[in-house]
Amino acid sequence: MIIPPGLDVATTVLLLGCSTLTSLLTATLGAGGGVLLLLLLALWLPPAIIIPVHGLIQLGSNGGRAALTWRHIDWRLLRAFAPGVALGVLAGALLLVTLPPAIWQLSIGLFVLYLCWGPPLPRAALGATGTFAAAALTSFASLFVGATGPLVAAFVKQTQTDR
Repeated sequence: MIIPPGLDVATTVLLLGCSTLTSLLTATLGAGGGVLLLLLLALWLPPAIIIPVHGLIQLGSNGGRAALTWRHIDWRLLRAFAPGVALGVLAGALLLVTLPPAIWQLSIGLFVLYLCWGPPLPRAALGATGTFAAAALTSFASLFVGATGPLVAAFVKQTQTDR
């Protein structure tokens, strides 16, 4: 096992366990595990690496779940979502390198508060323009706050009747 500098074996094993349990939470309930993992990572990891580490964990977890459920993927929605994702990631990457760490830390905290107590997405988020905008905004935000799954899920839930 490769242990990152600054972490001991016990903390590394604990974080691996947290990753597994929060992935199970999302698989069981449909959402929430990513945000919980983000908060748990913040207890032990330096702020500058929380989002990249969280992103790699999410890639593995969501990639595995997609591989298991590929027959149920709405490819039409995915094709509509992809161009906005590309634009959001590009815009976020250009801005991310110029922000001081305190701004991303504040972004993460405000994002978690919004997920808990913020209003639902407006109905205007539906349709081709809404899909593009939702993809761009959630992809942009993911570079700063990590777990945008609940926002994407709220959007997808409004576009489909079958989960």
